[in-house]
Amino acid sequence: MLDALVPLPWVHAEAVNKPAGDDAVWWFVAHSHEPGTCGRSARTSKAPTVYSMMNLPLRALVSGTFASIAASVALAVCAKSEGDSAPQPMNATSHWLHGDLAALVREANFKQTALGYGTHHIAAILWAYLFELLRNRTPNAGLIGVSGDALIASATAALIDYTVTPRRFTPGWELILSKRSMALGYLGIAAGLIAAEYVLPGRKVRS
Repeated sequence: MLDALVPLPWVHAEAVNKPAGDDAVWWFVAHSHEPGTCGRSARTSKAPTVYSMMNLPLRALVSGTFASIAASVALAVCAKSEGDSAPQPMNATSHWLHGDLAALVREANFKQTALGYGTHHIAAILWAYLFELLRNRTPNAGLIGVSGDALIASATAALIDYTVTPRRFTPGWELILSKRSMALGYLGIAAGLIAAEYVLPGRKVRS
């Protein structure tokens, strides 16, 4: 019997006063599409996707990975063009532990290259977090807005790395690369952040 049913907690408050008996059926049909009732159409509700629920740290982890890879590729190409080996920029980043001589190591190895890339990767994620904060506060989701936020994040990284950061903890690129190549490395960070913005779902991006 319909009149014997206990109202469920998600039923609209108005449903508590619904008619008893057979009249309840007609009441339910008449009110089934009213906002806030238990019978509202599923089409009116918008279930969030997995990516729309991604929090800032998770987005920064992904976009930071894009930035890290893009910058390391740019640095490797620049190093080759200047007569050095591709692993040397990442080897140089390990100078915080192994000293400045790490920049002179030409081959890839776990001691310098893996440590250097790991350090670089963590730093890229931190700067990606700044980028994600900027994206959440910038209404313009077009390419110009995205590029501007990415350049702000990468420029801030360069400024902090070479003005405030103690020399021991700089990226170490200055030990092996020209200033032009270093700038291209930071542009690589920006390029990776831009790419991540358009690859990651969850934020509506207008072209």
